[in-house]
Amino acid sequence: MCNQNHQFILCACGSEEEILESDYVWVLTRFLGQKEGKFVGKILPPASDLGNGITPESLVEQLNQSNIFDFEYEPNENDSLRISIQKAGELKKYFTLIYRDGKWQSGRNPLFSSITEQIAKGKITY
Repeated sequence: MCNQNHQFILCACGSEEEILESDYVWVLTRFLGQKEGKFVGKILPPASDLGNGITPESLVEQLNQSNIFDFEYEPNENDSLRISIQKAGELKKYFTLIYRDGKWQSGRNPLFSSITEQIAKGKITY
């Protein structure tokens, strides 16, 4: 499963069940605005490496070079991409990327005070 060139495709293909059965999943959301945040909570810290070359740096590099989604997509300011691993028996690991100042970078919108809508979700293919 190791990808020597680390060329990934963010595939929106497959059924909900197929997506949930894959090891690596992604969710793309559009930032709509802010609301007053009243929730307080603890957030699992993001991972720096999900395995198989899936790191924030590798995805940022590819996203900033070309569209690696399998559909037409033009990012808007503050769009967010969450990548997670969901292998059975492992603690859930994830990282988030945000489109800010005309490029993808590590980061996220404020969790408890952002209004977002899901654009797409899927699995990572090699």
